[in-house]
Amino acid sequence: MTAKSIEDRLYFYITLEGWSKEDAQDYPGTYDWDYDEGPFFEDILEQVVLEKVKEKIESFGGMINSDSIASISIGADLIGMQGTLAQCMSTTQDDGFVSVSIIYGPDILEELLKAYWDKSYQVNRHLDLVIDHELVHLMDTKNLPSTNFDLDNTAPLYVFSKWLESWRSEGLADLIPFLVDERGLKTAEEVQNRIQFDLNEMLLGDWTDLTHVWDLKKIHKNLSYTPYEVGPWIIAKLIEEKSQKSLLGLQNFDLENRTLVNEILEIGLSISFKEFLKLLMQIKVGDKLILEKQTIVSLFQKLNQISSSSEKNELFQSVDLHSEMGDEDQLGEWIIQLI
Repeated sequence: MTAKSIEDRLYFYITLEGWSKEDAQDYPGTYDWDYDEGPFFEDILEQVVLEKVKEKIESFGGMINSDSIASISIGADLIGMQGTLAQCMSTTQDDGFVSVSIIYGPDILEELLKAYWDKSYQVNRHLDLVIDHELVHLMDTKNLPSTNFDLDNTAPLYVFSKWLESWRSEGLADLIPFLVDERGLKTAEEVQNRIQFDLNEMLLGDWTDLTHVWDLKKIHKNLSYTPYEVGPWIIAKLIEEKSQKSLLGLQNFDLENRTLVNEILEIGLSISFKEFLKLLMQIKVGDKLILEKQTIVSLFQKLNQISSSSEKNELFQSVDLHSEMGDEDQLGEWIIQLI
């Protein structure tokens, strides 16, 4: 395992089984659909996608070269089956190694093919950064999507805790787009208002019909977007406090300065969820905490009342949260144990 580079573990595939010319004919380029001499669509698509992914991996300077990753399959979603620009999924094997699948949707595939056929064409920056986003998840090995949650667990306390944890992982993955004004809320006030709105919706919402751990849209349609909206600002704030680097309010962040980009990402990767949570509960806007412990405790009490009697939720059954809520470490430990 250790002898193979991360590039050697890449495997390309088209996600649509039995795909045909009709599924691909609207993509840029001229292809030999009679399969005589070429060029063949699937060969060109594999070439442009893997070249871009390898280029990105190289730009991250070895941060993705993790010995815990067994393989990385790069999927091309021709017709938008996933309904997203891209996504990263993973499974942990019996031997402890992780198999990762990154899928890129039609918008990104079209951009890469345009750039292949027209050498003067510049790939849309927003879409180009989506490719980075999924690879940052790959760097964040311990927090890879699907490796650290129970998809079918709809216990409200568990769902809330995983949602809170995703603020860190998605905030980190969207940090660089945030610094060039492509993603996320920009001010402390906006972040604070969004958090308070969401928590109030959760306090008022109906948690009884969730079908999986990410089914938060049934409580409020915007909750699934929150990690991408508030996460980057919070991560940038925490990196500032750990490193004395000025990130918030930056103008004209230089994406080409890979040394700086990678240094910032390394600091972000070093922030565990426990540390993220503790620091988050200390951030103030004016004289008001951005995430008040009282609000979290009130929400926990509601969710605990409607949770099933599963082992994950019994953690709170005998705890007087209000009496001990002043200790960020203790509150953080409760959430960590839930997830």
